[in-house]
Amino acid sequence: RRTLVIAQGSSGGLPIGPINPTTGKLYQVEIRPDGSPGELRQLWESGPADLPDGFAIARSGNFYVPLAGDANQIAVVAPDGRELERFPRDEGSGENSSEAPFDTPSSARFSGTHLIVPNQSFATGDREHQTLLDVETDEQGLRELIPGLDRTRPALRRVSVARRRARGHRVVRIRFRLSEAALVTFRFDRRR
Repeated sequence: RRTLVIAQGSSGGLPIGPINPTTGKLYQVEIRPDGSPGELRQLWESGPADLPDGFAIARSGNFYVPLAGDANQIAVVAPDGRELERFPRDEGSGENSSEAPFDTPSSARFSGTHLIVPNQSFATGDREHQTLLDVETDEQGLRELIPGLDRTRPALRRVSVARRRARGHRVVRIRFRLSEAALVTFRFDRRR
């Protein structure tokens, strides 16, 4: 909750480091205690024509980066920016096998230890390749933090009820605080 990570498919035009339109990068921005951004720093740079397209983060801090370009692989990047591996592995042929499972992978997301990877099949347009693939990673995914989309229920705090008379009517005033911003719905029943 203190770091913002940004993926970029091509680093052409971003005024950080050398401009290379053939490579993509992962950047990190620390979020200071006052909510202001820290310095933008490069975490990882892809190979030429890899075209990183999104990422998912494991609890270990490893990044799983779909490479939608020529590689058609998933890069595993350590929290310090070292590339640990790619899969499927290229066995020295210089190109991926025609049997490789990925065809323009993008926007991977974790479901437990499984990495769910959409295949876009962008270049070939083969509808049979436009699928969701389930890749076992053997490590738990980190739950995404989406600001404003907290899946836990807000908690009521400091609830008080006060009754008084005003202009001949009974008035009941209820005060409370919520643990976070939330939509609140009230239902009143008048019973005698």
